[in-house]
Amino acid sequence: SNAAGSTSVVLTITIAPSPGLPVITSFAANPPTVSPGGSSTLSWSVTGAASLSIDNGVGTVVGTSTTVAPTVTTTYTLSATNVAGTVTATATVTVLAPPTNLRYTTNPASYTVGVAVPANAPLWDGGTPTSFTGSLPPGLLLGATTGVVSGTPTTAAAAAPFTITASNAAGSTSVVLTITIA
Repeated sequence: SNAAGSTSVVLTITIAPSPGLPVITSFAANPPTVSPGGSSTLSWSVTGAASLSIDNGVGTVVGTSTTVAPTVTTTYTLSATNVAGTVTATATVTVLAPPTNLRYTTNPASYTVGVAVPANAPLWDGGTPTSFTGSLPPGLLLGATTGVVSGTPTTAAAAAPFTITASNAAGSTSVVLTITIA
């Protein structure tokens, strides 16, 4: 309006609801376990995010996947952000180290014919073995996945060396177990 007259117009205003938080429907590492020097693909499904980022040196990401090659076991955090805020999800890539320094709690070991031996358990450093191999005197058993020596010796024998090997996908380590059967 002014002294000469007035005019009017209809102004239509639509108020949109504020967006909700982003939704992370999945975040995973494939494969979740790698050997040293290996790589894994981090993949995700996210809706409603304006930006995505992954910590531990990855940074801003676009699309639905990226490849990582950690040198040690690493947990990655995916952050999905919009004006309403940030949500996160995690995925871990385990770097499988080879077992090292295999040893037995009793070494050398002395057993008696016909008497059950106390369990002789292995110890090691590095990665966890998935299998144990080796030969033992008659009557003694080697746990294929535990490495535990058990059983009842059936034949007397002078001190002798028996090589036991612990392995996983990244490598192996061996020890000489000296056993006497009286």
